[in-house]
Amino acid sequence: MKSIITIIAIIAFGHVATAQTGNVATAVIASSIVCDHCLECGTCGGSIDDTLLGLNGVKNIAIDVKANTITVYYKPEKIALDEIKKAIVAIGYDADEMKADHQAYDKLDACCKAPE
Repeated sequence: MKSIITIIAIIAFGHVATAQTGNVATAVIASSIVCDHCLECGTCGGSIDDTLLGLNGVKNIAIDVKANTITVYYKPEKIALDEIKKAIVAIGYDADEMKADHQAYDKLDACCKAPE
């Protein structure tokens, strides 16, 4: 009898854990990344990866330079989309309707800035 109860408890716990970890949202954020070099640049690309992947709840990112987008895979129960956008803005890039922080933008390499 104890074995059956233990098995049922393990199965029930497994379903709860799967439900909690399986909720990953996807957001495609329009940004101001302007060159392929940005992804490899220590100043820019490393900063994007380190910053976004360092946020609790962000699982993965994909940057599309041609489309000027950052696709973020995240857990909405751990982090709000606005927090992710604020992190992008803080490193010098636009994030949808939010404009890049001027001081952070000024620190980007010249090739990683939008042509004026």
